[in-house]
Amino acid sequence: MADDILPLSSAFKDATEAEWLAAVEKALKGKGIDTITRTTADGLKVRPLYRESDFPSATDPLGTPGAAPYLRGPTAAPDAWLPWDIRQAFTHPDPATTNAEILRDLERGVSSVELTLDPTGVNGVQVLGLADLQTVLDGVDASIATIALDPVGEPGFIAAGLL
Repeated sequence: MADDILPLSSAFKDATEAEWLAAVEKALKGKGIDTITRTTADGLKVRPLYRESDFPSATDPLGTPGAAPYLRGPTAAPDAWLPWDIRQAFTHPDPATTNAEILRDLERGVSSVELTLDPTGVNGVQVLGLADLQTVLDGVDASIATIALDPVGEPGFIAAGLL
């Protein structure tokens, strides 16, 4: 499948499901794909070929790894040195204290930051405007550390406060 995220695949034309199944049948000398489906000890069927129709389409709200809305990660391929995301949630109400916690945790191996934003400061970082958010993120390199926002209460209120 040709796409912008995995450019190597752009050199190949998209194959239809019928073309794939015909190639499988030819390789199996006329037998259907179901003849090589296996069952695990737990009773799970493991097919030798999974097709796009077996999974949610491109309209899947989870998206594609490395593409908006980034629900499956910020990159298409994992980092060779850190193939998983170590995300820490931060909830201290004071923006300056939260910033110190973030910088300390990033130095100790955290790879992404989740800010729980609460305008009251009861259940998360009290961010009432852009200045508070700048305080929280001072010194954080967003190009190497993913920053996720988890608003408590009314997200529209928080978004309006950041504009």
